[in-house]
Amino acid sequence: MNERLIDKAVNHFSKEILGNLKTLEVSEWGDDQGPMVIYYYPKMNFAQQRKIGELLEKGDRAEALCQQLIYRVLNENKKPMFAQGEMKLLMNSVDPDVVLSICNRMAFDDTELSADDIEKN
Repeated sequence: MNERLIDKAVNHFSKEILGNLKTLEVSEWGDDQGPMVIYYYPKMNFAQQRKIGELLEKGDRAEALCQQLIYRVLNENKKPMFAQGEMKLLMNSVDPDVVLSICNRMAFDDTELSADDIEKN
């Protein structure tokens, strides 16, 4: 087999990501038809993890949580539901408790944790 190791590694990550799309219901963002359903992949790549880590190292937990939403929250067509340009709106005009809840549930399989718990992990 002549496949390069990097190709195997990339294929492995792609299969893990593409095969594991998950969903969460967000009742706070729903309507009279029911809760908003968001989609997400259970893993982030190194570049995304680095950005989140840098924000946490600077002590900016709020922006790190909002950045996770931008990176991870998708629609049913696997398209991002938030754009990087919406960071200010997320930071200033969205309920922090809902953001924290979504990030907790994405990171820890529906187990509610505090922002301090997330920072420790």
